[in-house]
Amino acid sequence: LNDIFSVLFVVIVLQLAVNPAFFLPLTYPVLEYLGKISYGIYMFHIFPIVLLCNVWPDGNSWLVFLLDIGITLALAALSYHYFENYFLKLKKHFHKG
Repeated sequence: LNDIFSVLFVVIVLQLAVNPAFFLPLTYPVLEYLGKISYGIYMFHIFPIVLLCNVWPDGNSWLVFLLDIGITLALAALSYHYFENYFLKLKKHFHKG
């Protein structure tokens, strides 16, 4: 079953990358914003997991899952707007054209 899902996701990712007429375009504002904050999501996703698992070791897994997503997205958004954006603006000073 894992192999089937792996192949399915490869097909979807390839279609998104090369086929502009694919039924799920990446131009939705929510997806674009998630792309902007994706580095923060990657960097910070473990912290809410550890925190929530220590606070609720036997808690409702759906509640922990939803809180984890919410806290991760909030941390990533804060990081993007108050930290990463500063460095992204510096890129124009180092552009070699």
